[in-house]
Amino acid sequence: MKRIKWILSVAIWCWAASPLGGCTWMDLTDPDADAGADTDTDADSDTDADSDTDADSDTDTDADADSDTDADADSDADADADSDTDTDTDADADTDADADTDGDVDTDTDTDTDADSDADADTDADSDTGSDILEGSCSNPIEVNPLPFEDAFTNLDLPNEFSTDLCADVASPGGEVVYVMPAMSGKSYLVTLTPDNGVAGQVSIAEACDETAECLMGTDGEGRALFEATASRDYYLIVDGESAELEYTLLVEPSPCTDIDCSGHGTCEVVSGEPICDCDPGFAHGASPTECVAPEIHLRQGSTSMPHGSTHPFGSVLADGNNGTTSSYATFTIENQGTAVLDISSISLTGANAADFDATGMGAVLIDPESSATFNVRFDPLTPNTKTAAVQIASNDYDEATYSITVQGTGDDPCEEVDCSGHGTCELDQGAPTCNCFGGYEHGSTDLECIEIPPQITVPPGDATVTAGETATFTITAIGENMHYQWKKGGTNVGNDSATLNLTNVQKGDNGTGITCTVSNPGGSVTSNPAAVLYVQYPPEIVDPEDVYAKNESDAVFTVSVTPGNPAATTYSWQTSMGTELATTPSMTLNLVDIHDDGNRYRVIVSNAVGSVTSDWAYLYVNQVWIITDLNENKYVGADGEMVDLTVEVGVTPHEETVTYQWYFNDKYAPDEFVAIPGATSPTFSFEFDEGTHDEGLFKLVITDATYGITLESGTCRVVIV
Repeated sequence: MKRIKWILSVAIWCWAASPLGGCTWMDLTDPDADAGADTDTDADSDTDADSDTDADSDTDTDADADSDTDADADSDADADADSDTDTDTDADADTDADADTDGDVDTDTDTDTDADSDADADTDADSDTGSDILEGSCSNPIEVNPLPFEDAFTNLDLPNEFSTDLCADVASPGGEVVYVMPAMSGKSYLVTLTPDNGVAGQVSIAEACDETAECLMGTDGEGRALFEATASRDYYLIVDGESAELEYTLLVEPSPCTDIDCSGHGTCEVVSGEPICDCDPGFAHGASPTECVAPEIHLRQGSTSMPHGSTHPFGSVLADGNNGTTSSYATFTIENQGTAVLDISSISLTGANAADFDATGMGAVLIDPESSATFNVRFDPLTPNTKTAAVQIASNDYDEATYSITVQGTGDDPCEEVDCSGHGTCELDQGAPTCNCFGGYEHGSTDLECIEIPPQITVPPGDATVTAGETATFTITAIGENMHYQWKKGGTNVGNDSATLNLTNVQKGDNGTGITCTVSNPGGSVTSNPAAVLYVQYPPEIVDPEDVYAKNESDAVFTVSVTPGNPAATTYSWQTSMGTELATTPSMTLNLVDIHDDGNRYRVIVSNAVGSVTSDWAYLYVNQVWIITDLNENKYVGADGEMVDLTVEVGVTPHEETVTYQWYFNDKYAPDEFVAIPGATSPTFSFEFDEGTHDEGLFKLVITDATYGITLESGTCRVVIV
């Protein structure tokens, strides 16, 4: 059992790498480290007596006469045809580190004079020792590092020194030993061998026990070799040492990419000795070539995160188009959570309902890391129902170049609560509700109500002219719905609820009366104006002419009192009882009538255009009163108590009954006054003279026929006392 000490440390080292097979290697100082042209000046005694049990048919071209101090009893079963021509001028016990595991046929020209006792009859064309050692000798793979592989060379908490047990049964002619080394893919490692005895060896690397070593890593003469891991796994270091009992110290230095993670978005590569990140798609170098940066878009509305594909609800808004009812603006904040400038090239509203949303601040913008910008969206539905649109943000985000969210809202039907007063249907006019009113209805104080159109009078009632006693008809024409009619005659309600008014048996008192009609419905009312006029035509009215009392041989005048009719034009016709027309004027004068005309009767017919009226008969009465014997002498009396007789003879024909008599006395003491004598009312007056009563004076008789307009006075008679 061999005890080997590994010391792991992180160091800064510059080297160049070149691919060779699955790994890279480089001789750091000796360009001939693998050329096999070894001029050994050591005075070593090469006593290598390899009894090689290697199952390979290796053709060992080693020119060395190796005196192998390996304690292994190698029984070389293969017939190695060792074609080494070893001319060694010194007595080297040649421990030539050229344990060629590559397929080269080395021609090692050694100047020593060793008699090469190498019994290798190696027919293996590969000259490959690594495979034999790994497959045949390491039956128990060695677990060097108990930590997870990924942490093997990156976890700073690792101890910088640890040891392990190697295979217990390693028995190789060259004394090869195997170390297990975890490595990460793409990482380069510098392996340094510092044997305790100071003898430098060579290191070959294999990926697994059952695989052939991929390369041979020569050392730089100081025991250092370089390789790059092709995969993340355990790698096996095959060390060619002089003695299996030797204890080796291995220093492993990471490549310049060891601690560079490219910000988690790339792979570190060594270019011209410098670490450079090969950034993932969408990422670019930041301030240094060892970091990979990219913008990272993040969207929120208020404090609510809005991931790509999420939906922002606006709720319900009255769908009245662009008429003032909208939602409040929702402010969206675009944050740059990345490490590079976020280039927002456009923000757009798309979709069939994009017109139902309104946005501001949607221009292009550059957003620095840890900065933000905002834009606003509101919901302004043109029509009812649920509306959605997409807000698309185009940017240079590496994995969300088009960031999209959905905005959604419900447009409430503005007509849902509008009943148009029950007289219309609600419709949308450019998104605004309005009523389409039924016939006979119109908008009221707003477009959301329908009221009946107030009636409109198209043909007002006209004047009517009828004859008294007939029926007057008035008609009105109006347009509107549910109309009612109220007729008025001189301000008084008349007639029925009808467009026609019939006034029966009109009279002359109705003439000139105003007739109006008020037409109404729930929408209002209208009254005909001006009023129609009722014209009633009627014949004239008369007061029958009176009888005429005329004295003989005087004029008799008959007159009729007329109230004009309508029309007022009036004609007159005075007629005798025989039908003879005597006059055509309102009055008729009969000249110098005499008693022979007494008893005649007359009438008048008064007419206008619509009728006539005939008066009753009027009679002519002619009376004759005259004094037959007058007072023609004085009366003388001798003393008181004497009787005085005064007589006037009067003639009357033919109407004595209408004649009256009155005696008058003129006292001598009042000669200018005649005083009626009470009781003296006949044609004869007799009295007893009494001087004390002043009977002395003048006497006369007055004869009167008031009916006929006759007044006669007698002469005077003086009564004188002697």
